[in-house]
Amino acid sequence: MALASAVRIAFEPLRYLPFGDFENGVFVPVKTTSGMVPNDGMDIATPIVNPVRMLKIKNITNTDVYISYNGIQAEDIVISPSGEVDDYGSNQSFAGGLLELPAGGFIYVMGVGAAPTAGTIYVTVIYADVA
Repeated sequence: MALASAVRIAFEPLRYLPFGDFENGVFVPVKTTSGMVPNDGMDIATPIVNPVRMLKIKNITNTDVYISYNGIQAEDIVISPSGEVDDYGSNQSFAGGLLELPAGGFIYVMGVGAAPTAGTIYVTVIYADVA
């Protein structure tokens, strides 16, 4: 039996930042995949388009990285090599509704310590789409 739902998960294009595009001391926004795969030469940083229900960050570089949502201060850290999932949509209150990371912002990365010499940061944005 198929379940019908008015709300489905949807994905924005994969975001990423290769090791040569960031270092320590400066926050850099992650790039958005413009084609079929990352790093096709046409990718630039773009703001989040939809309110984020779930955010997945994978750090497969050889350095720890700070994550920022305002580009000024570190708000999270992702140890190398590892990943994390922030499930905002699982938190809800009757008074406030769903918890979401708002649309319009960027996700920034900065290396911790030595600049990375290999790998990539990948960011997956998952949002709710009304069917």
